[in-house]
Amino acid sequence: MSLKSLRRYASVEGLRATGWKIVIDHQRGLEDFGINGITTIYITDRYGKHAKGRAVCAKPDTFDRRRGVRIALGRALLALYGR
Repeated sequence: MSLKSLRRYASVEGLRATGWKIVIDHQRGLEDFGINGITTIYITDRYGKHAKGRAVCAKPDTFDRRRGVRIALGRALLALYGR
């Protein structure tokens, strides 16, 4: 499966079902630093390769946790497999 199709159809639940290890860290309440929240995803594929993806929500953006998880997952997969 190519990276493009993996990023398009991959979800946290789907990757976990196929043996990937995924940890999601979502922090809110960081207004003192000029951001609303940070979502970080740590993934390990079935072969033991590790990667991290992060999505930062600035004050004008205010996206929800689900969108932050999708953005961070896409960035982690990109870090793991390249372009």
